[in-house]
Parts: sequence; C-alpha cells; structure tokens
Amino acid sequence: MDHILRLGRMFAHERFAQFVLHLHDRLDRVGLVTGDSFAMPMTQEMLGDALGMSAVHINRTLHVMRREKMLRTTPGRWQILDRERMKTFASGEQGRLGEVH
Repeated sequence: MDHILRLGRMFAHERFAQFVLHLHDRLDRVGLVTGDSFAMPMTQEMLGDALGMSAVHINRTLHVMRREKMLRTTPGRWQILDRERMKTFASGEQGRLGEVH
C-alpha cells in the first residue's frame, strides 16, 4: 500500500527520500548498515523503475539531495547525512525540494 501511495501521491523528492529511508531501515534490521552508510548496488535506471521516475529525474533528484547535504553517494555506497531533514521531506511537510518535482 505504501508503494502505491508513494507512486500516486508524492513528489519525486518525497518518493526518493522515503525509499532511501525505508531501504536504510530494512538493511539496518539485518545488520547491513555501518553508521548511516549502506551498500547501494542499484543503478539510476533501476531506481527509476522502482520509483516510477526516469533515470534523468533520478539523477536530478540525487544531485539535489547531495547539494542539500542530505545524502552522500559514492560508487556502490550511500550515506544519509541528515536523517531528520530527509524524514521531513519524505513526509511531504516541507513542500518542494529545489527544482525537483
């Protein structure tokens, strides 16, 4: 149900933030998170398919998340830098993020 609502009712940055937090929490429960960092083997195309977005839109959203200092990405690994702010964006309480929508 969450995934259906995520696709139909959320802005791109909200969907993306919620997905990142959800993935982090699931990986943390099975011991695959170090600090706030976790392996991210998915390509931008795969992420786009999962979130109903184009790979270009994923790239723009990642750029904004990095610029806003919420997420650090390195090849194959992501780190949540500001979990509380990301939670705010995932909830839709803060409105649009940068130019991404």
